[in-house]
Amino acid sequence: MMPLEVRGQQPYIVSSTDFVVFRDGVVQITQEIYVDETVPSISLALFSKSPEKILAVDQESLPLSLQLIYPPNMTIITLGSSEVTLSYLASDLTRKNANVWTLNVNTAYQITAVLPDNSRIVYLSDLPSSITSKDSKTVLVIPPGDWEISYTVPVAPSPSPSPTPTPTATVTPTIPPQPTPSTTLPPTTTTPTTSPTTTQPIPSTTTTGPLSPTTTVSEMPQLSVANLQYVLVIVSVSIIAVAVVMLARALMIRRGQSEAFALRPEDKELLEYLTERGGRVLESELRQRFNLPRSSMWRTAKRLEALGYVRISKVGIQNQIEVVRRIL
Repeated sequence: MMPLEVRGQQPYIVSSTDFVVFRDGVVQITQEIYVDETVPSISLALFSKSPEKILAVDQESLPLSLQLIYPPNMTIITLGSSEVTLSYLASDLTRKNANVWTLNVNTAYQITAVLPDNSRIVYLSDLPSSITSKDSKTVLVIPPGDWEISYTVPVAPSPSPSPTPTPTATVTPTIPPQPTPSTTLPPTTTTPTTSPTTTQPIPSTTTTGPLSPTTTVSEMPQLSVANLQYVLVIVSVSIIAVAVVMLARALMIRRGQSEAFALRPEDKELLEYLTERGGRVLESELRQRFNLPRSSMWRTAKRLEALGYVRISKVGIQNQIEVVRRIL
């Protein structure tokens, strides 16, 4: 009998590789990988030697363990998974010279690269498979090889100059109406000339009416400018003091209410678990304890950090969550 040659099956196949380039030069890389379910782990090379925010999930969006041995080489513990989605950020694939950005990549796979909004390509080291536009973004499909893509990104217009003219336009009309009370006084003095029967009582009421209901014209010269300034200072200080006291009380009430309603039930449960474990736990342990996806656990941790209850720090390639403020 002739012997049959049995060839080993590849442990994984990269089905798609997507690059999304942001305006600051950071590239988000996402790869869809089909994995042999019989292998416990796969090893592959990343596009970046200093990747950030690495995340690997299986076909059910459950996070997988991974390890960077010698970057860019990485090992993913698949444990019988059939599909793996790998995503991470890379900032060492682009460089900027003046106003021209350049993307350099050496790939063994076909890549779909999405450039920033309204970007303009100025140089290509070779002809890509296709160039299209989607939502004001340039999309390139490039085959395997060594690629250099140069492009320019327009400066984003700042919206700040637009609202500034509106306040100046509204403030200037408010100044001219102020002299209108003084302009109305002369007509009041001429009104007595039209009616001879009411010439004597009208001057006393019309001249004192706009000034004060209790003072007369003869009493007004007795008030000096210094006295008026002194009274205005006392009144303004009193108003400011009352406003400060009311604002302090409102802030104290608001702070108590915000702290009482800011925490969710799952946040309190997570903080209690952290306290029971000595106040310092790895993020992976929290995901296993509360059976949460990596994205949900990260959002919860960042919310608690923003409220001042925990602090997130790096321990190797993992995140460590530490309690810095206990629940009142």
